[in-house]
Amino acid sequence: EYSRTHKVADSYKGDKWMMSIILGWFSGHAASDITPSEIETQFNGLANRGRMPATLNRYRALLSLAYSLANRNGKLAVNPARLVRLKRENNARVRFRDEVEEATLRAKIRELHPKLEPEFDLANHTGMRRGKQYRLRWENVSLKMGIITIPRSKHGERRYIPINSAAQVALETLAASTNGSPYVCSGSKAERSKDPRRWFQEVAREARMPDFRWHDLRHTFASRASHGRR
Repeated sequence: EYSRTHKVADSYKGDKWMMSIILGWFSGHAASDITPSEIETQFNGLANRGRMPATLNRYRALLSLAYSLANRNGKLAVNPARLVRLKRENNARVRFRDEVEEATLRAKIRELHPKLEPEFDLANHTGMRRGKQYRLRWENVSLKMGIITIPRSKHGERRYIPINSAAQVALETLAASTNGSPYVCSGSKAERSKDPRRWFQEVAREARMPDFRWHDLRHTFASRASHGRR
């Protein structure tokens, strides 16, 4: 409830998902009995499955917040999450894609998930965050005006994204296969046949680019835009 009241919708949904994972870890445990070492064990499991330090720190922050709220309300007197050390984040990591890598990724998409190529093109030519793209609704797309509206950005503000010619083609292709969904990219998780994180990671892995992430498409778009190329 705290996240719902104090955070933007995307952050709240992320917190809700992470809390469901945390509750699964400690099902059957009293909150007062959970130890820092038990929390560390779960975090190590996430790290072994490829989760980045920043993700682990988000889990820690959310769990610590839950304990702090319980402390404030007089329900608990401990906060084991606070005793778990923060992971060192590599904020300097910025990965860009060159034209050869783009061709390699595209070839693998056509081989493994050909129907998803327009989603790749939309990301390539708008720089949208993955979550924003997969929650984008047709009511916020104006092909006539050439504008995508993000009602509420990560920072809580309305944002406008111009539609270039390549993004226009991608959107028109997606519109032709929408099947009545209000969502541009096949809609919610219940409607999608492939989770964007999983299918893109699969493509990157098969293309022998396992360190390439969806967010790196955003970095590449920003770099090209700064040089007048989109």
